[in-house]
Amino acid sequence: MNSTAFRYAALATLAVSLSLPAAAKEPTPKEVAKMMGDCVYVVNVAESNGVTLGHSSEQWGEWLISYAEANGIDAKKQVDAAKAKYRKRGKVLGADKALNDMIYNARECDKQVAGL
Repeated sequence: MNSTAFRYAALATLAVSLSLPAAAKEPTPKEVAKMMGDCVYVVNVAESNGVTLGHSSEQWGEWLISYAEANGIDAKKQVDAAKAKYRKRGKVLGADKALNDMIYNARECDKQVAGL
């Protein structure tokens, strides 16, 4: 695994842990991979809708794959779970609200990496 992948995996872990309450436990590798899978999916959707971000879905995908391989986690399963989650949200909240949420979340993913 290259040093960039380790760097961003570490940043993702830090980003998740920073968003947790002080009493919360450290996120597991699976929880970090889930967050990264969500970012892969929402960044891809945002890009498909003309949103320009500092980190592409391809980059997020590479980081997820590297992190998942290093931790024995199925990267594709994480992205598929995110896709299912947001499809369900689309049915519950409506397509426009779900899309706006995904674009917001994509920007948050970008901020987490850029801000660390």
